[in-house]
Amino acid sequence: MALKSMWLVFLMSYVVSTEVVDAIVLRPSCTTGWFYHRSYCYGYFRKLRNWSEAELECQSYGNGGHLASVLSLKEASTIAKYIGAYQRNKPVWIGLHDPQKKHRWQWVDGAMSIYKSLSGESVGENKYCAAMDAKTSRYALVVCGDIAVYPSGNARPTGGAGAVAMLVGPEAPLVLERGLRGTHMENVYDFYKPDVTSEYPLVDGKLSIQCYLRALDKCYAFYRQKIEKQWKQAGIDRPFTLDDVQYMIFHTPFCKLVQKSLARLMFNDFLLASGDTQTGIYKGLEAFRGLKLEDTYTNKEVDKAFLKASLNMFNKKTKNSLYLSTYNGNMYTSSLYGCLASLLAHHSAQDLAGSRIGAFSYGSGLAASFFSFRVSQDASPGSPLEKLVSSTSDLQKRLASRKRVSPEEFTEIMNQREQYYHKMNFSPPGDKNSLFPGTWYLERVDELYRRKYARRPV
Repeated sequence: MALKSMWLVFLMSYVVSTEVVDAIVLRPSCTTGWFYHRSYCYGYFRKLRNWSEAELECQSYGNGGHLASVLSLKEASTIAKYIGAYQRNKPVWIGLHDPQKKHRWQWVDGAMSIYKSLSGESVGENKYCAAMDAKTSRYALVVCGDIAVYPSGNARPTGGAGAVAMLVGPEAPLVLERGLRGTHMENVYDFYKPDVTSEYPLVDGKLSIQCYLRALDKCYAFYRQKIEKQWKQAGIDRPFTLDDVQYMIFHTPFCKLVQKSLARLMFNDFLLASGDTQTGIYKGLEAFRGLKLEDTYTNKEVDKAFLKASLNMFNKKTKNSLYLSTYNGNMYTSSLYGCLASLLAHHSAQDLAGSRIGAFSYGSGLAASFFSFRVSQDASPGSPLEKLVSSTSDLQKRLASRKRVSPEEFTEIMNQREQYYHKMNFSPPGDKNSLFPGTWYLERVDELYRRKYARRPV
């Protein structure tokens, strides 16, 4: 669609075929000035025409071209990128039929775009002319979940289970800060599962904690280097510290390790601090000035001193993120994002708006990353941030609705789980009526190890 007085983009196409000569595939060539995309040659022209005049001119074009229909998101992005280069990145408009509500448009391939409408008093029936963007507006769904169980003993109470689903896409209220990720990996046997007949891991507890803290030191150092480099390019010449993050969340095997980790980051800042550290938050810590990070992983005096010094910081930046971990235990893969959900559930959108959330992700074996989110400034009613925060408001209620079992009952459940692990031709025992409405559950494993699932009514 186009206004009578507008310069209409002529987007014409004609089909070309690919030839095979002695098993060599020859890519088709298009007429000079045209570009090739998925078996079509496209031509782009600017002339003062209305829609019907454009149709006629396309049909009479020498190459047998037709006025092009743009059907898929990939096609739209490719064409918009090409035309935008000629128009010096001015908007490229396309006519829509049957537009969706809230400026959403679904392409033939199922992809969804959020579009900007043509506006103005003279638009009239052309209100569904939309700006075509070379950038895609696709969404991704990320689901992380795990079951953390241990054999009978001291580690069993730290276990848990959980899953977190996240929607990734444009106009997000939480934005990953690009270029700001510090990552560290090692090959180490701190936690692993060598016995395929059991789901229980082998854990070297002391080594695992040292690996976690060492990875935290490394990742924090890499992150700090990257953000300080960005700052220097912007004319900001100062060191990065924990003061530059308003909230800090961690992968949480158990909550005490998280408190110790925040203290560890404060220790990192202290060792790099210049000038007077005998006052302020570092008061009374001068005795630790000459220490090296790698020599302090088992130093209880350092732990005790910096746990005390960082207590107010922990209460302000991190404590609220441990709500799920406190009442649900370790969730492995989803642990960090359970902490993010807990943080959102304990703060208002207004409190969170514009803040930076630091995040430390860890996986034994090991791989770890330190990165950060920026929270949207818009905390108004109905904003994406306000909706996201509201969606976590019933977290406490959902946890309270769980079924409580005694340690003896839990031990019996775990014994049954051990009995059926890697078995075939059985139906798991258990009370299906105790499951939440809509829960999918394993109904049977047949003699060929094929698993059949069923779902409780919603």
